[in-house]
Formats: sequence, C-alpha cells, structure tokens
Amino acid sequence: MHQPYPWAMPGRFALRLCRWGWACILMLAAMAPSAFAAEPVLRVGFFDLPPHGQLKDGKPSGHALAYFDRIARQMGVTPDYVQLPLARLLVSPDIDMVLYLGKTRERAQTLVFARKPWLVLQGAIAVRTGSPLRTVQSADDLVGLHMGAWNAGFRSQLMRDARLRVTPISGDDFLDRALKMVVHGHIDGFYNPEIHATQAGIQRLGLGAQLRVVRLPSTGDALYPAFTAAGAAKYRKRFEAAFDAVAQRGSYTAFMQQQYALR
Repeated sequence: MHQPYPWAMPGRFALRLCRWGWACILMLAAMAPSAFAAEPVLRVGFFDLPPHGQLKDGKPSGHALAYFDRIARQMGVTPDYVQLPLARLLVSPDIDMVLYLGKTRERAQTLVFARKPWLVLQGAIAVRTGSPLRTVQSADDLVGLHMGAWNAGFRSQLMRDARLRVTPISGDDFLDRALKMVVHGHIDGFYNPEIHATQAGIQRLGLGAQLRVVRLPSTGDALYPAFTAAGAAKYRKRFEAAFDAVAQRGSYTAFMQQQYALR
C-alpha cells in the first residue's frame, strides 16, 4: 500500500517537527558557553612610532598593529589598543603589554619581554643632503657634530659615547620636529634606532630632496613585545605560540615590505 507523504499526516509530522526543534534548542544551549562566549580583551599599549604605530585621524593604526591583529586572532583575543607616551607606557597599570619596545636591563626589571623580537633594529642618522657625513663606522665619525635624539627613546652603545654632543628632543611629535631641525640647520643630524621610522617621516613630510639617511653599524638591538607581570602570567604563553604560527606564514619584516609595495 502506498505510504502517504509526511505533509499528508499532519499529526505525526507536527510531532516529529516538535522533537527536532527541541533537539536543536538543547544543542544550541549546550554550545552557548563556549561557542558564543566573548573573547577576552588584551590591552595593548603603544607609543607613536610611524610606520609601526600611530594615531591616524584619532584611530590607532600602523603596520605593527595590523600585524598584531593576525596574532590576536590566532590567540583568540580582542586587542584594545591604547596610545600613550613611552614614559607612561612603562608604568601604566591599564595595559597588559607594550606592543614594541627596545630591550634594556632597566626595563627588564619591571617588564617581561617576549622570546623573539618584532624587528632587528637598523639605526640611522638623518642629515641634510649636503652634509659631509657619508658613512659611520664608529663614534669617532660623529665627534664634533651636534646630534639630536629622542629623549625617551632607546640609544645604541655607539650613541651613548660620552664624547658625542646629543640634544634630547621630547614630545609626541618629536620625529617631525627633529627632522625639521635638521633641515633648518639647528642640529647636524637626528639619530633614530629604527630606520623605517625615519624614512617614513621624511616621506610623510615631503623632505626627500632635503634629507638623506646614513646607516649606523648593525648592533643586533631589536624591538620586542613586552608584558606587564600580570599580562605575562595571563597571555604570554598564548602569545608566543600565536606569534610563531603567524611568523611561519610571513615575518613582520616581510609584512612591512608587502605594505610598502601596495602603496
């Protein structure tokens, strides 16, 4: 005998539909605590260091932040970026980590640095195009020159030589002001431990015809992610694993080069 289709048997079909509905509701309820739970928020502090990080139109942006977004997704956290002057970042209780930072003994006493750096630093000095300074092999080449350097920034061993005349430059817009000081002859050159930041500043200000960059000897210094004690206890292991996983698909240096190529 031909069996009727389900919709020809409204009572039995309705009963089955009801059972399926309850089964789906129970499955969703069981999944809710894990599948729909909000991701933890990781408070990430950074200071202005274009092109790695800066406020653009009032919003955090930069290559390091974009690359860290990939790491955060791998970690399963939501980054909350907080821009502060460097001096405040080093003591702020409102962050879990500093996104990038030069590693020193003093800083290592209060912060927990990641195992691997973002970027191995290439120090450089911005000078006027007509400057006689062409190469730097040692501090001897800089003796007698009036240099500028960020007052709160990292300095290599070469730039800490007691014979050098170095004027500290402060403020959130230190880089722009320093480059303009070089252009106008107020200082002979501006030292920055991170060459990409200097090059980005020269390009942004349209000073390419007036300034050039002299590389310093490589020192092996680097920019590292650094955690507060509480942040390290909660996030460091997860970060290290996520950092390695993302780096296998492409390093931060390769990511930066790709961003420049897209311009």
